[in-house]
Amino acid sequence: MASKFVVYETYKVDEPEKNYIGKSSIDKIVGRRHYKGSGLRITRAMKKHGRDMFDIRILGEYEKETEAYDAEVQFIENHKPFYNMNAGGKGQPSGENHPLFGVSSWNKG
Repeated sequence: MASKFVVYETYKVDEPEKNYIGKSSIDKIVGRRHYKGSGLRITRAMKKHGRDMFDIRILGEYEKETEAYDAEVQFIENHKPFYNMNAGGKGQPSGENHPLFGVSSWNKG
């Protein structure tokens, strides 16, 4: 059975220590490679510096969303990413249930 959820890291290409860790569905990350995160600080940074200045890598794949949330919290705790505002977990729902789903056209590539 294929993984359904991922924990990913978005980072500034020329300054990889400026990064963001998030959780998403695998379809959003793999199926739409333009997705690079929806956290407030990371989206503002991409607007400021340009989306092409950021890249993304998958840190882990998980069958259950709860496992991905738990892993996200651990990655954030261990790596202290620059753009994250909180410790992760259930900050916002995924996909169509996310409050910004379909709102921000620039974040869609």
